Amino acid sequence: MIKTCTKCGTDKPDTDYYANRNACKECIKAKASAWYAANAAYVSQRDTMSRRVSTTDGVHRPRTLTRRKLAEWFLEHRTEPVNGCLEVTGMEPGSHGYYSTRFERKTIRLHRLIFAELVGHLPDTDQVHHTCANRACIRPGHLQRVTQRENMAEMQERNAYRARISELESALRALSPEHTLLGGPSNGTGPRDSEAHTG
Repeated sequence: MIKTCTKCGTDKPDTDYYANRNACKECIKAKASAWYAANAAYVSQRDTMSRRVSTTDGVHRPRTLTRRKLAEWFLEHRTEPVNGCLEVTGMEPGSHGYYSTRFERKTIRLHRLIFAELVGHLPDTDQVHHTCANRACIRPGHLQRVTQRENMAEMQERNAYRARISELESALRALSPEHTLLGGPSNGTGPRDSEAHTG
């Protein structure tokens, strides 16, 4: 079927038109090229902003990164040392205490990303254990691949250990309320370092 272009007035076959358009492809492309040429400054600014992701401190990261480059970027630009750990800065953790980011329209936990890209293979069925018991930490050396069963066993062992410490503290407090071992630094009440499987 032959159609007449409403822009150039030329008779052309259907294949020279986009669906539901009365102007031919050649005219539409020419109009788009003219618009981009006339608005070059706006286009440049728009493209620059589209490659950025806002964070709480105003520092942006490029969108166009591979998974590995993204992991490296976070370690280089988004961490600070805290008691031997590397904790994430400029972002807020989720309700479970873990930090997440967006990649290819999906939300991924940072410690899983760091492990998978910089430490070793991580099947979706396995979990990442924080050997430092600090969920905010993404130091590669503090991350360990475990199965869900291993993670649950470690959690139960840790909980039993903490319960035993609590019992001993109670007994010691009854005998000697002012003992120096009471009320000291961390005695097993820190954040649990197991994680629910996120898929």
